[in-house]
Amino acid sequence: IKNVLDVVGSYIPSHLFREVDSIYVGMFEDFEKKETNAAYKNGAIYISNEQEDEQDIIDDIIHEVAHSLEEPYGYIIYGDQKLQEEFLSKREKLYDVLNAEDLEPDREYFLNTEYNVKMDSYLYKTVGYDRLNFIVATYNIFTSAYPATSLREYFASGFEYYFLEDPTYLAQICPVLFSKIEEIHHHEY
Repeated sequence: IKNVLDVVGSYIPSHLFREVDSIYVGMFEDFEKKETNAAYKNGAIYISNEQEDEQDIIDDIIHEVAHSLEEPYGYIIYGDQKLQEEFLSKREKLYDVLNAEDLEPDREYFLNTEYNVKMDSYLYKTVGYDRLNFIVATYNIFTSAYPATSLREYFASGFEYYFLEDPTYLAQICPVLFSKIEEIHHHEY
């Protein structure tokens, strides 16, 4: 764990950890119910102890740090509605591609920015993440399949991509998201 935290600390500036009081590792009831392996709640990050490797834990922590920032930086992230507009335009493009491939997407799901179990199930089970990853990469819609899930996941996945992958590519395909993360990265409150 110490090694993981050292690596995370080398990627993320300390001021972005202000909302995180603790990190718990274990198997938590919500993980099975929601089919997830990490969560942020009330100042704590919860991480499953069933991980493939250290990089999986690093990814999860950075992703959940992003969720911890949504409250204190909500006005920067969501206040001007520009991130929502960018996300919905990407969802529209994804809808068009899936519709053209006869995957029968429900338009109503694609217009909603909030997490929706039916939308998540459609993306994960009907389309499949392997196919969805191929589609979003081919059309430069999202950095991976998961950001298509909801506006909040779009932000958190972009934050993770910014710090762990390629901020230049993020700036190309998600310029509003990139600019929001840049502002938070260089802003101390």
